[in-house]
Amino acid sequence: MLSLLGSLSGLQEIGVLDCVTYICGVSGSTWAMSSLCENPEWTKDLESLTKDICSKIVRQDASWEKIIDIIFEEERLRKRLVEAARKNDFSLTDIWAAAVSYLIGKENTHFLSSHQKSVKRGMNPYPVYAAIDKEAFDINQKFHPEIWFEFTPHECGFPYYEAFIETCDFGSKFEDQTVTKSHPELDVCHLQDKNLKNINNVIKKEFVSLVDAGLAINCAYPLMLHPKRKVDVIISLDYSDGDIFETLTLAKEFAKENHLHFPSVNKEDKQPEDCSVYSDTSTPTVIHMPLFNKVNKNGK
Repeated sequence: MLSLLGSLSGLQEIGVLDCVTYICGVSGSTWAMSSLCENPEWTKDLESLTKDICSKIVRQDASWEKIIDIIFEEERLRKRLVEAARKNDFSLTDIWAAAVSYLIGKENTHFLSSHQKSVKRGMNPYPVYAAIDKEAFDINQKFHPEIWFEFTPHECGFPYYEAFIETCDFGSKFEDQTVTKSHPELDVCHLQDKNLKNINNVIKKEFVSLVDAGLAINCAYPLMLHPKRKVDVIISLDYSDGDIFETLTLAKEFAKENHLHFPSVNKEDKQPEDCSVYSDTSTPTVIHMPLFNKVNKNGK
């Protein structure tokens, strides 16, 4: 979360952020994205928003024991869990949502569809939040395009099947593209790891369980490589630990398996530069900026 905020600030400082069409993330980056997009002019107010978010996070005791104590001590969080427990789909996600509310210093009860205001005038990059189908995901077969799911302020669904619904209808039951049982829109904190009921009949499933897309590839390349997006340049802000080339390698293999264009990747060095550019004829240009690199060794 903090890493993405720092990267966005750096991109703005050098005048690149204004040129960005999409911002796509997995894992902690999605929490940063959703916090920023609450503000319709977040790129204009990025510096103050970043300082505010960082100050609330770094000062907190984030131990699980402390979080549990706070949840039951603070009335607003306790009330949230009591209300959630009355629902049929109550799960650990509800507790996680309350915990995140505490960590970032506010209760995230806003809806993703409300973020349409932040993209209405084209001032900010369009946010795309990545997830994968838990049941269809196989750790040994990461390159199946049908597992990838996306949330945006306007719609959510599976790009592979071209099966989408309006974001405000997420969680409702569908039959033949018609809502048969409406479900109140979930707030941002509850969107991860929730069941989607009958998203069109295309995927032939009654329920779809969604989990963090970082389990497949820790950068959401598959959603940006879709031909309909017509992406020319991908700035890969990679915060992965361990094998620094892993996300690039997986993205390259995903592209190859699915007949998509992706440039060749030079892995001669064990540690990459802080900024590397990969480009071939008829492929997107990939600008890879890993957090751990030759310049910033071991994150120091």
